[in-house]
Amino acid sequence: MREEIISFETAQLAKEKGFIFDKTLEPYYEGYHGFFRWHNDKNKITSMSFFEQDATNSGWVYMNIGAPTQSLLQRWLREEHNIMTSVDITDEGTYFHALTMMSTQDCHITGDYTTYEEGVETVLRIALERINN
Repeated sequence: MREEIISFETAQLAKEKGFIFDKTLEPYYEGYHGFFRWHNDKNKITSMSFFEQDATNSGWVYMNIGAPTQSLLQRWLREEHNIMTSVDITDEGTYFHALTMMSTQDCHITGDYTTYEEGVETVLRIALERINN
C-alpha cells in the first residue's frame, strides 16, 4: 500500500490557493515550458509528462510545485479552510464523494467513480475551486 500523490493539475491549483510546500521534505513537480518532471523524496526524476502552457506566456517558465499526498491536502483543506472531504462506496461498488463547507454547513454529494483515488482527486479539486483567495 502506498500514499497517492495528487496530480499535477491539482497541485497547480493547490499552489494558487495558498498550499505551501518544502521540496526538501516531500515530492514535487518542476517544469519548463510545457514539460514537467516529478521528483520523489530521494530527488530522483521518476516520470515526465506534458502540461498546457499559458497562452499569454511567450518565454520559458520555471515552475516548482509541491506534490503532496491526497491525505495531506485533505488535512490542509480541513485545518486551514474548514472544508471536509470524504469518499465512500455505493452498494453497486462505485464511489461517490462528499464535500462539506464547515463555515456554512453547505454539503455537496455527487460522483460515480470506479476507484477511491479518483473520487478523492475529484473532491480535492472541487474543494480547492471553492476557496476564495
